[in-house]
Amino acid sequence: VALLPDFVAIAVYVDDLAVFSSSAQLLSDTKSCLMTRFKMKDLGEISRYLGLEVERTETSFTYHVAPYIAELAAQYLTDDHPPVLSPADPGVRLSARACPVPGSDEAIFMASVPYDSLVGSLSYIAVAVRPDIARAVHTLQRAQAHPTRAHWQAALRILQYLRSTPTLGPRYSTSAGTQTQLQVQAYVDASFAPDWHDDDGVSVSGFIVYFAGGPIAWASHKQKHVAGSTCESEFIALSECLNVIEWIRHFLGELGIIQQKTKVFEDNQAAISLATSLSVSGNSRHVVVRYARVREAVANETLDVIYVPTNLQYADTLTKVVSTPNFIKNLPFILGQSVSDIKRSRQAYIDSYALSRGSSVVSI
Repeated sequence: VALLPDFVAIAVYVDDLAVFSSSAQLLSDTKSCLMTRFKMKDLGEISRYLGLEVERTETSFTYHVAPYIAELAAQYLTDDHPPVLSPADPGVRLSARACPVPGSDEAIFMASVPYDSLVGSLSYIAVAVRPDIARAVHTLQRAQAHPTRAHWQAALRILQYLRSTPTLGPRYSTSAGTQTQLQVQAYVDASFAPDWHDDDGVSVSGFIVYFAGGPIAWASHKQKHVAGSTCESEFIALSECLNVIEWIRHFLGELGIIQQKTKVFEDNQAAISLATSLSVSGNSRHVVVRYARVREAVANETLDVIYVPTNLQYADTLTKVVSTPNFIKNLPFILGQSVSDIKRSRQAYIDSYALSRGSSVVSI
């Protein structure tokens, strides 16, 4: 790993700039140079950028959207909506093909609620800061043409979960100076045809890419092609994750952060064999041909696909609704946060909720 000694990066979005540098003096000189040529205001050390709240300590920084979550909760929730420990109920199966009967009470009710608006807001949060709700939000997006009351309740549950954990978000180590800490890693998973009961044979890909101890890219979405097996769906997910990894590696290279082989953790032995073996059987030849880039990346030592047990596959949460205990167990690893910090964040809201209800104990 070699970070450029005299390094300045400027992130620009319309008229909002964030300036980063390896040197305090160089940072000051850059800002002075910009302010002599353009009319601008120096807002000091970053604490808020494009709606994201940034919290920094001596060893880490975290970003979240707590004010935005509070605004949504005030708009859609009441005190009758209690805290919950996960964004989706494992016991509820939502169908994208379900449709309220025209003229029914359910149809009239759904016409009266801002489903699209709420799902749009949740989608922004899922993309910007919360990979832990990505799968739950993706399920709601697929039903936007004709949602049911069950979909509306599921959307409110996600917001209940966010209100219970408003300050959670990706956390990164600011002391990431070792070779291991500055190396990109990824967890990749797939769920084979989870909606077959809706006559939908498409599998779901999920992956999380990590850098400096926290997630920097993630996705939960339907695959573009129908996979014929679990192995094929996992291999497709590997290929999709590779697209993101290659871009990140190139970008980091421009910053002087040279990458070794990127470790990609996968829980399907057949998919790993397909990516790494020299020989390929006739039954899987069509998969290899379509997604040959994965094998090429392994061969040229861009990727190192490593087996990880399913109970340690953190991307599993992005492909299916997992049990609440498993979700709670994986949450610290998904966000790069400590177990104690997550418990503290959750308990702070639970205590305030109990106080507002005149109770010292809240059952969730």
